[in-house]
Amino acid sequence: SVQSQLLNDHPIAYATRLIPRHNLPVSSTATPKATALVVGLGDQDIPKAEIEATRIAALLNVKPLLGDQEATAERVSVALKDARFVHFATHGTLDQINPYLSWLSLANGERVEAWQLFRDAPQAEMIVLSACDTKRKASETGSLSEATTLNSFAFAGGARWVVASLWAADDVRTLEIMQEFYRLLIEEHLDQVQALQRAKVKI
Repeated sequence: SVQSQLLNDHPIAYATRLIPRHNLPVSSTATPKATALVVGLGDQDIPKAEIEATRIAALLNVKPLLGDQEATAERVSVALKDARFVHFATHGTLDQINPYLSWLSLANGERVEAWQLFRDAPQAEMIVLSACDTKRKASETGSLSEATTLNSFAFAGGARWVVASLWAADDVRTLEIMQEFYRLLIEEHLDQVQALQRAKVKI
């Protein structure tokens, strides 16, 4: 199909807004070996989430926050403030009424809300939201300039790169794509757009 050919031949990235160059981090291809936060919280719908987080954390040489004992709101909030690279493998929920309250699920029914990605991750160069519907707009009637998705808040907070999903993500394929994405970033030194394209084509 035409769509498959485009994906195979051309890396694709979405620009949700234009921002001055001086507001961006200096490096656009930094290998994610610096301070990193990796969070994994699985359940019967996404049983591979914690496996994904464990494998990504191993590639980044950090200890992940996993499950109800570790992936708490308090620990995530503290770690976000210093993390240059952030990866969430958990459920994402879009609040149709108030997008500011859209959230990623954390331990024991806690959550990290969209506005917290803006407030708490000022140093992040890349944020990966490996969850369902993290890029989908809350309302198709809103202006394109409105921050109506989880990834928009991450961008607004200063992150140069945000990887998010436009639809419900298959658990097993997400695990495989994310693992290959990080491998290409770290081992082959591709930029984020090229690495994601190559990972999706391979899987």
